[in-house]
Formats: sequence, C-alpha cells, structure tokens
Amino acid sequence: MKEQIKGLVRLQAIETRINEIKQRLDDVGHKIRELDKQVESHEKGIEEDATALEVKKKEYREYDTEIQISQSMINKSREKMKVVKTNREYRSMLKEIDELKLKISTTEEQMLNNLVEIDRLEKGIEAREKEFLLIGEEVIAEKAEVQSASAMDNERLVTLRQEWKNGCEEIKPDILVKFSRVNGKVFGAAVVPVQDAVCQGCHMNIPPQTYNEIQRCDSLKFCPHCERIVYWQGNLELET
Repeated sequence: MKEQIKGLVRLQAIETRINEIKQRLDDVGHKIRELDKQVESHEKGIEEDATALEVKKKEYREYDTEIQISQSMINKSREKMKVVKTNREYRSMLKEIDELKLKISTTEEQMLNNLVEIDRLEKGIEAREKEFLLIGEEVIAEKAEVQSASAMDNERLVTLRQEWKNGCEEIKPDILVKFSRVNGKVFGAAVVPVQDAVCQGCHMNIPPQTYNEIQRCDSLKFCPHCERIVYWQGNLELET
C-alpha cells in the first residue's frame, strides 16, 4: 500500500503542475487581448484627435470665407457711397459697413482661437504617434515573450501528460477509480498528508483511531471531514 500511496502522491504532484500550466495557458489569451487593447486605445485616441483637427481646420476655412465675403460687401458698400444722393442713405451704408467690420473682427477672433486649438491638436497627435510607435514595439516584444513562454508550457504539458499516463499504469485500477472520484469532488489536491493528526486539506483534526490507522498505512484512508485521500508523511519516504 505504501507504494500505491507514493504513486498517488506523484500523480497529485503531476496534476498540480498540469493545472498550473493550464492556468497560465488560459491567461495567455487574456494577456494578448489586453496588449492589443493598449494599442487600440492609443490608435483610437489618435483617430479622435485627427477627426477633431479636421473639424477645426474646416471651421477655420469657413471663417476665412466669411471674412472674404464680408470684406467684399464692405468694398461694394464703399463704392455705392460714392453715388448716394441723401444723408440717410449715406448713414445707412456707414452703419452697414461698421456691422460688417464688427463681424470680421469677431470672426478673426474665432479664427485665432481655432489656430490655437489646431496647434494644440497637431502637437498632441505628433506626441501620440511617437508614443504609439514605442508602445507598438513594446507590445510586439511582450507578445513574443508571452507566446514563447506559451510554446514552452505546451511542450511541458505534453511531457507531464505522458508522465501522468505512466503513473496511472502503476496504480491499481480500484485505487485509481477512488482517486478519480475524490479528484472530481474536492477543490485542490485530492491526496494530502496528515501532520500532527490534522488533515492538510481541510485543516480539521483527525480522530485518534483514524489517525492510528493512517499511520499503519495498510489500506487507503480518507479524511472523515473533506473525504480527501490522506496519508502520514512520516511513514513514507516520498519522492514528489
């Protein structure tokens, strides 16, 4: 029975390593998606700024057109003033010219604000693009590292699964069935040691009679609380 328990402990150790690797492999997809999100986030920021820049440039062109139209209207009004015949018409044209000049002044101020915003956006885009290149290089390097580690884990997983298969062949079928049953019921290790009459799986005290039976190691024993397979490590020279 000692050899059978040794075999179960080895199987448990192999399974633990398999589960650790599978967890890392499960995390690979998440890590790569997170890295891709970093790139997409910066790319989206650049696109949003570029769109905002085009809007501001379009507004600037529209303001410029408005000024040209207003200036043309002023010039026409001045020409008309040369041939007006009444003071009333003259004053009306002067008022119209003043209103157009005020409109031009307001529009020029809006153009100036636009230029400031255009300059800010252009500098921001330039900085984002430089940062985007750096992040892209970092992401490529990190993805390569993650994928390389993943490939090594997959190779190790193949080896461990073969070791698991070989280990199962050393266990009696009825014991292997019991191990599989416990493994499917508990969270974590299915085979755990008992130290100082305490199950190391659930950390509950083992009754004295059961503890004595575990120490004799003449049959498979289970924790009365968590139902894990238990063994007394002090009675075995285990190679885990």
